[in-house]
Amino acid sequence: MLFDDYASQYPYAEDGRIPVGGDRRLLDPVAGLGFLAAVTKRIRLGTAICLVPQRNPVYTAKEIASLDYLSGGRIDFGVGIGWLKEEFYALQVPFARRADPTREYLEVISRLWCDAEAEFTGEFYQLPACRQNPKPV
Repeated sequence: MLFDDYASQYPYAEDGRIPVGGDRRLLDPVAGLGFLAAVTKRIRLGTAICLVPQRNPVYTAKEIASLDYLSGGRIDFGVGIGWLKEEFYALQVPFARRADPTREYLEVISRLWCDAEAEFTGEFYQLPACRQNPKPV
């Protein structure tokens, strides 16, 4: 989502404004990468920044694993915690503590990818013992 007016300062521009807005579009990274995986064969594909605390970790793990499988192992998963308070407010995610759920969500994702049976109990997320389908049907 994009906002025309926001108080947060974009940390990578002198004027504090992200150089995207108005009528410009930002695609969802998973949808965009799915399209690119289908029309390319050799280039590496990746998320510049997937805002982990704004996404469900189980679905994120499944989406990225599916993209990696469908692309033949060409996916790089770049993550971030976000900078725009207004975006977190709109998503009803606490901005001030965004690093804490990010750590937990990354642990959940890692366990789903690496463990035969994944399980996690934390402050922000509880994952009952489960398995992620290792191969698409």
